[in-house]
Amino acid sequence: MTQAQYDAHPAQTQQKYNTLAIVGFVLSFFVSLAGVICCAIALSQISKRGERGRGLAVAGLVIGLISMVLGILVLTR
Repeated sequence: MTQAQYDAHPAQTQQKYNTLAIVGFVLSFFVSLAGVICCAIALSQISKRGERGRGLAVAGLVIGLISMVLGILVLTR
């Protein structure tokens, strides 16, 4: 292969997913408060480190907050 062929397909470095975003997303279904905390920390880390997983962290945050609100409404009735 010539140098031009190597340059045509530059090696793409794949960014890794933020682990806390994944953990927070999963936790938001079972332990809402822990999921919200993990997702909030993950969002901060993602913006600082440039990692992937922002969508997971936001989704976990929303799911966790909605679960907490619904839980509070059910308990107060």
